[in-house]
Order: sequence, then C-alpha cells, then structure tokens
Amino acid sequence: MSDAALVPLVAGGIPAVLGVVFLTIGLVRQRMTRGWIRTTGVVVDRRSGRADRGMTSIYPTFQWQDEHGQVHQHTSSVKQSLGPSPGTAVPVRYDPQRPSRGTIDTFVQGGRIFVYIGAGLLVVALVALVLVSSIVISL
Repeated sequence: MSDAALVPLVAGGIPAVLGVVFLTIGLVRQRMTRGWIRTTGVVVDRRSGRADRGMTSIYPTFQWQDEHGQVHQHTSSVKQSLGPSPGTAVPVRYDPQRPSRGTIDTFVQGGRIFVYIGAGLLVVALVALVLVSSIVISL
C-alpha cells in the first residue's frame, strides 16, 4: 500500500477509534442504568481529587431515598471540574435490585456526554476520510 493510500486511513482512523471508545463508554453507562428507578437526591459533599491543569477534580457524594424510605449514599466515580455544591438537589437513578447502587443522572454523570463526543468524533472521522480521499485521488 502506498503512502498516499495510508493518509486517508490515518486521518479518518484516529478519530474513528476514539469515537468508538467514547461511544462505547457512553452506551455501556446508559445501558447499565436503563431499568433503574429515578428519584431526586442531594449532594452532601465534594471529594477533591488531584488537580488537572490547576483545576480541582470533584467527585460529588450524594444521598437519596429508595422506594422503602431507606437513605443511601454514594460518591460518584465520574469527576467533574465544576461539580455540584453540597445542598444541591440532583436527579438520581438507583438499582431496584440493589438500592445502595446509584448514580447522578445528569448529562455528564449519566454518560450522555460520552455518546455525543463519540458520535461527533465518528462524524469527524467520516468527513476527514472523504476529504482526504478526494484530495489524494485528485493528485
């Protein structure tokens, strides 16, 4: 295969691979919580992680009540640079089979952002593949 033929594969391949990774993470995260019960919880603490580029990473700890009135608490495994402050009401999804297992159901925490980033990267990959291919073919 010539070097000119490899250019479209590289130009489209890198964003395509990243797009598939992001899309997979988002879809798995969404599928995991598909049958979970929605409720409202409250952020009770923010655990700071290591600083990235001068910004503190926040892992919000939140509480919610299950359908039997039992209170549960969990610290999110998804970090946010600007996480919600303690006392903030947040949408929560919890597993009815294991009510102590829950997640904040927002755009970032729920995984929807990963789906959009992945889909966007796949579109970029397709556009790059078409553009670079047409340029290489015309040479």
